This record gives sequence, C-alpha cells and structure tokens, in this order.
Amino acid sequence: MLESRNELYLFRLTESDDFSVSHLMEALMMELYREKGYSAAAVRSMIMLLMVGLDRAKMERQSRSFFYTVTDYIQSHIRSAELDELASQMGYSSRHLARKLTEETGSTFSDLLTHIRLQKAAELLADTDLIIEEVACQAGYKNSSGLYKRFQAVYGMSLGEYRRLYRG
Repeated sequence: MLESRNELYLFRLTESDDFSVSHLMEALMMELYREKGYSAAAVRSMIMLLMVGLDRAKMERQSRSFFYTVTDYIQSHIRSAELDELASQMGYSSRHLARKLTEETGSTFSDLLTHIRLQKAAELLADTDLIIEEVACQAGYKNSSGLYKRFQAVYGMSLGEYRRLYRG
C-alpha cells in the first residue's frame, strides 16, 4: 500500500460496526497523504489496528448471527424446542452447542427457552383475549400451572394482573 498510491481498497462496513474502524480509516488516509515524520511506521501501525478492528467486527456479526439462529429456532418450535434437535440442525454436538450458547449468551438453552416462552405469554396476554390455558399452550407450556409459577417469579405479578395492567 505504501508504494502504490493509485490503488483502491474497499472494505464493507455495516452501521453497527465499531466507530473506531471508520475513524481509523480517516486517520490512515490523512497519514498517507500528509507524509509527516515517521509516516511509514504510523501507517503500518494503523493498518494493524484496522485489521484488528475489522476482524472484531466480523466476529461480532458472526456472534449475532449465531444468537439469531438459536432464537429463531426456539420461536418457531416454541412448543417442542430441544437442544439435541437444534444442535443437529446447526451441525454441532449437543454438548458443544450448550457450551457455545453459554459462552456467547451467558445463558443455557433452557434459560433462553424459558425467556422466549415467557415473552410469548406476555405478548399473548397483552394482545389477545385468549384464556390462560390457551396462552400457556401457545407459549409452549404443557399446562397453565407451569406458566403461572414462572411468570410470577419473573414478572412479579400474576397472569391476570399482567393482562389488566397492559390491557387496561
């Protein structure tokens, strides 16, 4: 790059990529064209920092993609979601997927499943007139008593109180 001035280099960034990558690109271009003392060393250092920034952005996108794959599976299989089935679909062993989930999200598959089921129940309570048993069923619970206990523990109120709060 230092020897060939008229070449064009393209890097694809998304809106969510780190601001420092864009800032570093600007600083790199300024350094290339100003040619002050120690310019070559500064450019080499900035290129190294830029590559690290681009690699981190790529890793973050992959991590988000992994999380969305898991949550999309759970949402579309809310009644029957199983770690073994998801692992098979993603090409992982169950043990490896469980470990990767915990590393990437800080939660277990069971925790994510419960969280998504409770979100679904809260959405149904707020937006529909379904009876509690049907809300429980559509949220993936076999019966309403399991939903009652978990909902109360997480939301700090009963299903009826939540519905009155968000519908009233």
